[in-house]
Amino acid sequence: MGQTPTISVLIPVYNAGPYLGKCLDSLICQSWSDFEVIAVDDGSVDNSADICAEYVRRDGRIRWLRQSNQGVAAARNTCLGQARGEYLTFVDSDDWVEPRYLEQLWEACRRYQVPLSACNHWIEGRNGGRPCFSPGRSQELNARQACENVLYHRPPDVSPWGKLYSRTLMEQIRYPEGKYYEDTFRIAEILIQAGRMAYLSQPLYHYRIHRESISRGSFQPSKLQFIEAVEHMTETMKDQFPNLEKGVIRRRVHAALSVRRYLVDCPPTERAYREELEKEVRRWAGRVLGDAQAPLRDKIGVCSVLAGPRAYDFFWRCYKRYLRPD
Repeated sequence: MGQTPTISVLIPVYNAGPYLGKCLDSLICQSWSDFEVIAVDDGSVDNSADICAEYVRRDGRIRWLRQSNQGVAAARNTCLGQARGEYLTFVDSDDWVEPRYLEQLWEACRRYQVPLSACNHWIEGRNGGRPCFSPGRSQELNARQACENVLYHRPPDVSPWGKLYSRTLMEQIRYPEGKYYEDTFRIAEILIQAGRMAYLSQPLYHYRIHRESISRGSFQPSKLQFIEAVEHMTETMKDQFPNLEKGVIRRRVHAALSVRRYLVDCPPTERAYREELEKEVRRWAGRVLGDAQAPLRDKIGVCSVLAGPRAYDFFWRCYKRYLRPD
């Protein structure tokens, strides 16, 4: 490998001991060999540091840095500051990738002559894996198309991982430190600055679900940061593309419904949060119900909120049991 690798693989690490070995093994075995790995340990208190040190000894392409615990956004930013590659990709330390992950994302950037490529991914839960998006064709998207897709939960998704970025695209991008949902906060700026991107329908990345992650579990006030992140994302998209207003409204209603699900059978101390979220849903209910692109699940969720808290609680229990059992 030359002094400047083609690709920098960026891994924020925090207490990933049970999973980190599989993650690093999937990178060492890549069909594309001209890359470096930068693993930033964000103050882990398990054996993650020992695992990183062992892999550094085994493979000279791996670099390992440690910092005090500052959160995943800060770890991502440290990775970005250390990267030397012409292209960058994130891989989270509890996930793993297919053997041709780097090669196929790089080929997509070159084939379409774009600064950003993204792939479909596997969602790995207790009951096995399933593709996030339905099979389809690989394609090129302009910034407006990519933003509209994100607003309607079509590919690409908001995650930092599963994408390959040109170095110049990410030079001015940094994630908001101290915030949860840092990916949602920054995806609009990335898509707009890229201008054009390639999407590969083949799932090349394996995303592991954890019940204790910020996007799951019970209600905490920090989950309201998801509303803030979606508002920032949608406002940025609407400023650039005013005719995406329908999608902006749909995504904001979806955010309110998403946080509302943590308040099923909530105690009296949390009912004020529930009422504010339901107020937002009712405000835009007519627009979502009249939006031909809004998914059916959104419309059922909106109708259940209109029918009252018990109706929504029943809807969410059924949805989680039969359609989202992870």
